[in-house]
Amino acid sequence: MCISELFYLAPNRVIIRAWLNVGLKTLHVIQALRSLDLHPSPGSMILLRPESRFYQNKHYPLFVASLVWNDHSLRIYVAGANQVTEQQIAKMDYIISLTEFQGKLVRTPESDHP
Repeated sequence: MCISELFYLAPNRVIIRAWLNVGLKTLHVIQALRSLDLHPSPGSMILLRPESRFYQNKHYPLFVASLVWNDHSLRIYVAGANQVTEQQIAKMDYIISLTEFQGKLVRTPESDHP
């Protein structure tokens, strides 16, 4: 390795590490959603309830869920990012509590809800 490469790589290590951490976090969230083994019916309404702010962009959970389910007919909302009324929450087919490492089904179409 030559001196010019060291000067180039040293400042960029922080940037490279940051991008790798973002990718790792995304992988964790993907695994959390996949662990639910959930296959929502087309047109389902889904509310994601992040338990903590493990992401920087408020639409990040929506983005990852869209990648996992790859169904444009799903209506996915993120608590705290979307203004969702109590009436809309009552009509949700699925409510999912979500952390970076775990997803938990709070409500499914089979569960009792109004």
